[in-house]
Amino acid sequence: MPTYNWLKASTSTSADAFTDFLNRKVLDNFEPSLVFSQFSETPISDAGTDEVIWAKMPAFNASPAQVELLDGETPPPISYTVDTIKTTSKEYGLYAVITKKMNKKVAFNLTEKIAMNLGENMARIIDTVYQMEVVDNATNRIYASTTSGGTRAANRAAMTGITYKMFTYDIAAAVTTLRALNSPTFMGGHYVGILHPLVAHRISTDVGTGGRLAIKQYTVEGQGSIYRGEIGMIHGARIIVSSNIKTYASTTTVYPSVFLGKGAYGGTTLEALQTIVKPFGSGGTEDPLNQRMTEAVSVSFACKILQQNSIVVFESAGATP
Repeated sequence: MPTYNWLKASTSTSADAFTDFLNRKVLDNFEPSLVFSQFSETPISDAGTDEVIWAKMPAFNASPAQVELLDGETPPPISYTVDTIKTTSKEYGLYAVITKKMNKKVAFNLTEKIAMNLGENMARIIDTVYQMEVVDNATNRIYASTTSGGTRAANRAAMTGITYKMFTYDIAAAVTTLRALNSPTFMGGHYVGILHPLVAHRISTDVGTGGRLAIKQYTVEGQGSIYRGEIGMIHGARIIVSSNIKTYASTTTVYPSVFLGKGAYGGTTLEALQTIVKPFGSGGTEDPLNQRMTEAVSVSFACKILQQNSIVVFESAGATP
């Protein structure tokens, strides 16, 4: 634990070291709590500007006749266009106040715990922004049925109770839809499904569970990595569980499960995440008696759907364990 005097306003090395320490604590809870960002595409431009740009290129679709080589003749090049998708980044920030009285009670541990909570909270905010942009605006949607392979609800409002649930059959249906839409897979040939724990619970208790693989059955040490929140693979989709899933209010609480192919959406890098510490004595005339210090986290962020054919949202009710 650092021994420097962090109660005083200072630009000394000790104050910088304290900020660095809190920044590490923020990151310790920030990165593991991010789920949606790990599947996003990096933009071609976002550094130092409000405008964020991604490049979108369609798959090449040359025919055998177009690429047949004739002796001594150079074939024409593949013709293609590159589209750009743009959006504007927004800045998000939150902070907490520590008073001298609070500090005397719990001393250094309070600032550490606040930093950890700020990081976790900001991660949930970023994941929620992803869902507001990606999940809410996805056009390929599948609705639950009351039996495996049964007649699906026509829309969200038609799911009138908790019997409209996800079956492993539905995971296969989502994967098949992505394949039919020519959605590219992630490295290793898989898709990804992000589920709320109450949806994943029903899958884990589904008697007809087929095609399920435990993580150790398809990962090899040194080849690829395990995703944050990953619990296994079913029917070619690696299943990720997150409690931070934005639900829909309808005739029953509806949980969207999102199935993704590579390149579905883009998000800015989060390297601009800042931890800001204002120590006691830094408030000027707003804090004339040096009674308050603050810890804050801010980040500039944007995300955007890049390819609708790489997103399938399955809507269902949850479960009571």
